[in-house]
Amino acid sequence: MSARAPRRRKAAAPLDRVEDVPARMRQRKRTSGTWRLWWEPTAAEREAFGFEPVELDPARLTWSIREAEALNRAVERARAGLSVKARGGRTVSKLVLEYRRSPAWAKLRPATQRDYAATFLRIEAKWGGTQAAAFTRPILREWYETLYRENGKWIAQHDLRVFSVLFGYGELRGWVVVNPATRLKMETPAPRDRVLSWEEFDALCAAAEDLGLAGMRLAIAVAWYQGQRQADVLAAQVEHFGADGMWRFLRSKAKAGSAQKAAVMPVHSELAPMIEARRAEAKGEGPLILNAEGAAYLPDNFRTHFAKARARAARTMPAIKEVQFRDLRRSWAWWAREGGASDRDRADGMGNQADRNARLGVTYNPASQAGARRAVDAVRRPVKR
Repeated sequence: MSARAPRRRKAAAPLDRVEDVPARMRQRKRTSGTWRLWWEPTAAEREAFGFEPVELDPARLTWSIREAEALNRAVERARAGLSVKARGGRTVSKLVLEYRRSPAWAKLRPATQRDYAATFLRIEAKWGGTQAAAFTRPILREWYETLYRENGKWIAQHDLRVFSVLFGYGELRGWVVVNPATRLKMETPAPRDRVLSWEEFDALCAAAEDLGLAGMRLAIAVAWYQGQRQADVLAAQVEHFGADGMWRFLRSKAKAGSAQKAAVMPVHSELAPMIEARRAEAKGEGPLILNAEGAAYLPDNFRTHFAKARARAARTMPAIKEVQFRDLRRSWAWWAREGGASDRDRADGMGNQADRNARLGVTYNPASQAGARRAVDAVRRPVKR
């Protein structure tokens, strides 16, 4: 006789492993054998307060229990009159929609709107169906730590700050009692201080040409010689460059009506031939920077192509592999300083207040050994005449 095969023990359902299951927490086995775990309000709670079911994660049972308990507390606050009655559910996705319809959104700069919109997509992918009133500071602190581990401190801090803006609007509208995304004790990343050498700049340009990305090479050169942001480089039009050798444009981050919004910059002598070649090709008008298909670059596509050029250049210069496009703007400030430009002159060129703002000053005025040498050599003993 053949030995009987050992009988497999059935895996326990997620909530079967929990002693005190929070109210409204549900589970169901799918036909695939996996488990669905969710929080479900009563019909009366849906009708009276706008709560909707929230998907939980059976693979993260401890987190799911905390999430369900937080949602239960939100229901109790709503029953106590701390939440304004609303049909349809006050979810994060609906709060995003309301915020983007508000005057506060309309007052944001276009570049800020684009940044917030991209961040809201990431937030909604995680929390879109969750009730805004269900969030607590511990929940958001845990998400911050998750983002910190998975994406680094820059993304973690940035996304939580944008979430705080959204919750701030929700607090004013009465969707949350207090903003839970404040006082999270996030780590403030140090400003970047990466400055490219001329050899690294040449390597990036050569790599873009090798890949057939003439537009990328021109974009790198414009940022290097003119010190402008990526958004302004990509928005540049051929007709913005006049026959008088000046580049006239509107800075994307400057407030409307400010003295820094309308910029007029002389074109660097080494960049001018490249601009003229592009003007002849475009017959005097159209986007300055084109992708390989002959169309204007979109930000995501541009980042992808810059990463390819960077990787190609890093084959011979490994230090380039960590360079970001925005480092070209800082490099412009550095080399302008090395050439003798004052702090005020460089701030005028960049359209910011790096000469007066301490954090901007750290970003665009990193310590310079050559600068220290000039300061030391400037000390002279008085000579009697």
